[in-house]
Amino acid sequence: MDLDAAVKTVTGSDEYKAFSKENPEYRLAHAFSMHAPGEGFAWQFGFYSSKTKKLVVFKTAPVEKLPEDDAFNKGEEIEALDLTAVKLSPEEAERKAFGLKEEKFPAEQVTKVILVLQRLDRQVFNFTLVTMTFNILNVRVDAASGEIVSAEMRSIMSLRRKEDDEK
Repeated sequence: MDLDAAVKTVTGSDEYKAFSKENPEYRLAHAFSMHAPGEGFAWQFGFYSSKTKKLVVFKTAPVEKLPEDDAFNKGEEIEALDLTAVKLSPEEAERKAFGLKEEKFPAEQVTKVILVLQRLDRQVFNFTLVTMTFNILNVRVDAASGEIVSAEMRSIMSLRRKEDDEK
């Protein structure tokens, strides 16, 4: 399902309308998909309240509201997404991320694609490509211009070391 249709599916649902009526301060904060390469996007949408500092996620197929949870934002305000400013399709952004992978890391075989459309310093498609060798390639693609903003390859094991260092 394409991004616009998926958002409309959620926001047009009775479950979302009831939630939104009771919680009008929640704003769209991110779009998320996790899928295997070549599969379609399986969208989930996160709605954030700066008042409660909570996040509520809606799945799309079928529409289902997940329990409210703390936002993963390190104390920073989460800005709302502006989907009208997204000029690149998720498919085009994914092709750019995979193009960079092929150019810089051709031997890596991707097994899982994790995508978050979010607002950081700008709106980006934030890809995490998990490989068979337990590396992760993080590629951020500007959602308006299509420019690759950053790319970094790391071992999944380095995430654990970083987590240990922060304790």
